[in-house]
Amino acid sequence: MIDPDDDLPIDDEEAEYREGLLPAEPRQGTAPDPYEDDPEGRLRALAPLLDPERPGGLVSGSLRFLRGSGEEKLDLLLSLPDPEAVVQALSPEEFVLLVQDVGLSDAPELLMLASPRQLQVAADLDGWQGAELDQLALGEWLMTAAEGGDDVLDRFVAAQEDSVWTLFLGKSVEVVMVERDDETLLPPDVEVIESPDGTMQLVIQPEDPALPAIRMLVDALFRDSVERGRTVLLGLRWELPSQLEEDQYELRSHRVEDYGFLSRDEALEMYAYRDPFAWRDELHDVYRGKAAADLDQVRPYLPDDEPVRTGLVLRGELDEGFLGRAIARLPQAELQRVRVALTRLAYRSQTARAAKSSAWDELPRWSRHAARTAGMGLEFASAGDEAYAALLLTIVPLVELFRAGHSLVVIEHMRARRLLTALGGKPGLALLEPSDAWLVAGLSRGLPMWIVPARDERDDGSGQEGPDDREDDDHEQDLDDDGEPAVSEPQGRPVETLSELAGLRDRLQGLGALARLAAGLVGGDLPGWLRQQRQGPRLTTLLNTLIAWQILTGRAQLAPLSIDDLRRFLRMAFEGDLPRRKLRADLRQGLMTALLVQPQFDDREVETLGRYLQAALDRLGEELGGLDPAGPLDAHFVGEALLLS
Repeated sequence: MIDPDDDLPIDDEEAEYREGLLPAEPRQGTAPDPYEDDPEGRLRALAPLLDPERPGGLVSGSLRFLRGSGEEKLDLLLSLPDPEAVVQALSPEEFVLLVQDVGLSDAPELLMLASPRQLQVAADLDGWQGAELDQLALGEWLMTAAEGGDDVLDRFVAAQEDSVWTLFLGKSVEVVMVERDDETLLPPDVEVIESPDGTMQLVIQPEDPALPAIRMLVDALFRDSVERGRTVLLGLRWELPSQLEEDQYELRSHRVEDYGFLSRDEALEMYAYRDPFAWRDELHDVYRGKAAADLDQVRPYLPDDEPVRTGLVLRGELDEGFLGRAIARLPQAELQRVRVALTRLAYRSQTARAAKSSAWDELPRWSRHAARTAGMGLEFASAGDEAYAALLLTIVPLVELFRAGHSLVVIEHMRARRLLTALGGKPGLALLEPSDAWLVAGLSRGLPMWIVPARDERDDGSGQEGPDDREDDDHEQDLDDDGEPAVSEPQGRPVETLSELAGLRDRLQGLGALARLAAGLVGGDLPGWLRQQRQGPRLTTLLNTLIAWQILTGRAQLAPLSIDDLRRFLRMAFEGDLPRRKLRADLRQGLMTALLVQPQFDDREVETLGRYLQAALDRLGEELGGLDPAGPLDAHFVGEALLLS
């Protein structure tokens, strides 16, 4: 035999040695699941976590398990007669989410009980950041498994494909072959890990945070078999890293798709806009009108052999709202299928929006978003008819309902964007009252959000109630230089109900009409006119100024008032005695007629703009009712109620 490197012959012993270093076929494939072909056994094992009133079907799970903390869930599982059977019966992705809920530092006992499939899906879901292997996250799983002992570590390592460990090592180490009877020169100041078979050295920087996990991994690979250890390490010399990562990501993606986790690009397709009104008309024609179908002939949109899930994801999200009421009307056979579909929808939303599919801390938020948005689409499609909604749930994929609900929000998103343009872009948000600015900024985002202002900024001048207090305790309340809310994630929450959406639509219509009213009085260029002002007034200040000139001259205009004009306005508009004079009651209706009955406003805009007018009048009374028209007045101390020269 000839040595290909130096064209010299080599003996039989050397040839045998080199042949032993050729990489074997890498280990690939899906790890085994003990219940894969035993659905009845899975149900029996999960019985302690399922609702005893609905045997044989998936429901919300035992309330004690679902509502408990991660520590309480772990304690409950470990207290069962056969915890290993119960844990291994969990759907693999639910096992991963449960570990995240417990916390990796407290999860070695769970990993001791896990099946090979669950351990593989743990790396599939949590060991990738986008299309790139996440060495730090996978290293944390390795360290957690090692805390359970060599047996748990070896099972975790054995559950993964060889390419996963080649990629993991390749992010930190270089493999140097140890030549027989020859010393290999290594760079100074590096850490060297000898392969247990003595054929290779792994060179790594001593400060690399993955070093402890790499040491344990190499030992575990060779404990599995010398052949496997060599195959993984030689892959670092034989494989092209970028191609290896691309191929492994494709294998991993196909596997997690079986559990409902699509790629991010595919997951984001659920947010694609479709005309919700045309879609609703099509549904009505097919299922309620001239082409009504026999339900017995409608093919179910989900198969019957879906894996059992305990409901860890939904966690009671269906206890309220229109979607929950429609689901409650379903027969048991359909209920199971719809709940599985809803779980998959939640996973899809999580994949599209969360930093990682396995991010347990984000899961409640995006699960709620998925359920509530689909609920909006269902309520819209059925016009609030719960019986018809229950029918639609059995034949319309939930992702279509989600798209319809989200498309309704997108319509208001576009309305907010048009308003933002009318105001001159993001700097124009300073024209709005704080909570209105938050509303427009939030709805203008790529994913429209209902930004929650602080409690002391709830009065937005519109007469509308602000959002609830769910997420506002720790938020800053200012806008940054670009007009975006200056807060860290989460910045509010998605819209959840049609009634909320209607309220937001009214507020946007009122603000849009107010901007058009002001623009019409300055020749159409409201942003340009505002740039000429020494201070940036708010729209309510402009509206108050229109009111003042309407009272003074019978003609609305956007000209600053002098101090003498202010005195005359106080005398004409207010009545009663100091210290708290009130606006004359007879002015309100006259102003409504004078300012709002114009061809540029339709009936709905007149109604919503009227609420802003009433709120502006209330603010005028509050801010100016204590001023004495006969006393000294200083523009610096009047406030921002009016434009003053």
